[in-house]
Amino acid sequence: MSASNSGENLNLTPFIDLFSVLVLFLISTAVWQQLSSLSTNVENSTSSDNPVPKEKEVSLSITLLPDKVQLLESEKATDIPNLSGQELNKDRIKTSIEEWRQRFPDKKDVTLNTANTILYGNMITVFDMVVGAGFPNVGVNTQ
Repeated sequence: MSASNSGENLNLTPFIDLFSVLVLFLISTAVWQQLSSLSTNVENSTSSDNPVPKEKEVSLSITLLPDKVQLLESEKATDIPNLSGQELNKDRIKTSIEEWRQRFPDKKDVTLNTANTILYGNMITVFDMVVGAGFPNVGVNTQ
């Protein structure tokens, strides 16, 4: 065997290992980027040839803050302070959401806003309360 023959056998195993790790890293980071924007199915409204004048649409949103939960009905805000630390006042929040359901029986969507400092469990608890009260379309906005 000559020296030129030994150069022809290139070991590709380290390169394949490197690319496997890079692909796994890219896939895992792409999945986490999708979690910052979570939304349920929101019905799209279509315009008709003869639009019917309708009342001013009410927008309902809930904002989770470190010390309180703010329920916003268009421009009218209701603040519900936390019990202690980041422990939610679940009874008052649930009562307020159920009042929305009674006042707006045709409304299907609510926007849930959270900051990054909010506990994930609190966000899921409020999300479940909203869906359980009869609002099937909940959009989640994290900041």
